[in-house]
Amino acid sequence: MTDSTDQPQSNLPDKSQAKTDGEKESSPIDPEVLDKLSPELKKAVESFSLQAFSGPVFNPILKKITESHIDKTLDQADKDSERDFKDRQRGRIFALLYGLIAAALFVFVTIYLAGLDKDLYRDLLTKIIIFFGGSGIGYGVKAWRDRDE
Repeated sequence: MTDSTDQPQSNLPDKSQAKTDGEKESSPIDPEVLDKLSPELKKAVESFSLQAFSGPVFNPILKKITESHIDKTLDQADKDSERDFKDRQRGRIFALLYGLIAAALFVFVTIYLAGLDKDLYRDLLTKIIIFFGGSGIGYGVKAWRDRDE
């Protein structure tokens, strides 16, 4: 046997240590529960318990991954980040343009209609405020739902 100081500590039971005097390996299930089971079921539970502590299970695909696969994955992630950045930049530009157009339209309507027909202007201003209020509430609800996900 090797010296235990050469190897790192493990939480798994030591398989190299032989049990003496017919002593069974400890199971994560209470012995009282095991005694109540039928012999076939008891064997299945014990074999399952031993398999659970037999060691880590590796995905066979992980053994086939090479450095080129990792490089390709990193390149694709980098390109995806660049696309995401460009998409956000375009979104910001369009939002700015929409805001400027809306402000220009509001100024034009205010100058043109305020002098001609104050009742129509007041009615149109009320509708615009209601529209933007509803849009703001919709945006806020969407942002609140996206935050929770």
